[in-house]
Amino acid sequence: MRFPSDLKSVYYLIVYSVLLGIIIYLSSDIYRLVELNIHSEEYVRSACPDGEKIRVNNPDYIPAIFENMTYERGIVTEVIDGDTIELGDCRKIRYMGINSPETVHPEKPVECYGNESSDHNKEILQGEKVILFSGSKDRDVFGRYLRYIVRTEDGLFVNLYLVENGYSVVYEEYKSDNIPLIYEVMSQAQIQSKNNKVGLWEKCLP
Repeated sequence: MRFPSDLKSVYYLIVYSVLLGIIIYLSSDIYRLVELNIHSEEYVRSACPDGEKIRVNNPDYIPAIFENMTYERGIVTEVIDGDTIELGDCRKIRYMGINSPETVHPEKPVECYGNESSDHNKEILQGEKVILFSGSKDRDVFGRYLRYIVRTEDGLFVNLYLVENGYSVVYEEYKSDNIPLIYEVMSQAQIQSKNNKVGLWEKCLP
């Protein structure tokens, strides 16, 4: 059976279009796999436990205090309280070196300025891309990862910011877990926030 020439042209055009579509689809898939392989450390889960993998680029600005330090990347999928978050890879992160008033402790009531601290932490970090720096200790007794947090959007050093604005205090009990210089910077910030009666220093502490 022979096709008329015009039908044959249409047939070849359809076959060509289908093949071209398959090639484009496979090419984009292969490109994504290559990207994931080359930049694997830059891709993070967007949601726990099996969200899409999203690329977190190198930040434009990193606070000078972290110069030349290695870091991890993540997306904040849940803010648990004033000093604890969860990332898309399901890791719970406890902020290194600081302590916020309790809001979710199973054996303690909500502490003074706890809701304000938790709400503000959510305001500045919920859904944000972050980079994370380690101190001298990887995890606490509850298995949470201990990290300094920097928001990639603008280089905000979250741990320090919360101390400066009276949402958290420096955790003196675990001083040795910290990088000494960073602990000293946060301690100086606490002196200023205490002297200026900022946040919890005005509402809760003498």
